Amino acid sequence: MKYSILFFLTILIFSCTKEIDKPQSRNRIEKPEVGFFAPDFSMLSLDGKKISLSDITSDIIVLNFWFTGCPPCIEELPHLKALQENNNPEKLRVILLAADSQKNVERFINNLYRAPLVALDIDDAAKKYHVEKFPETFILNKKRIIIDKYEGYQAWSSPQLNKYFQSLFAQ
Repeated sequence: MKYSILFFLTILIFSCTKEIDKPQSRNRIEKPEVGFFAPDFSMLSLDGKKISLSDITSDIIVLNFWFTGCPPCIEELPHLKALQENNNPEKLRVILLAADSQKNVERFINNLYRAPLVALDIDDAAKKYHVEKFPETFILNKKRIIIDKYEGYQAWSSPQLNKYFQSLFAQ
């Protein structure tokens, strides 16, 4: 009896150790919420280049979903342009992802907001990110983890948000 209990405990200990030692799954969970990997997608720049989110190498990505018929989106564009212009593209990259036709976007942009990457949502990224209200903005880190999400208009060039981005660069 004593040996059977000892045998059982030995089996139990070794089976637990093996379970712990199993390699973790390398599947990346992609979910459009803070703390999860950002879903990858393709976009079309206004100069006709197809780009994937995974192609962007900046430390921080500001991914803004907008469209030309959205007054808060339009009001926020100069702030997003200033945010990009005031930061090194290697550190921060603003992507204005338009849920609109190329013709509408080109006519609207008219070279005013070319500092950030203006692109067309050709891969249903708005659906992948479950965008329900425009504008909606996701902040991604270098590992492409969503670290913050903003719904509605933001004054991106404000001192408070400037401090926020500086704190992200320091991490």
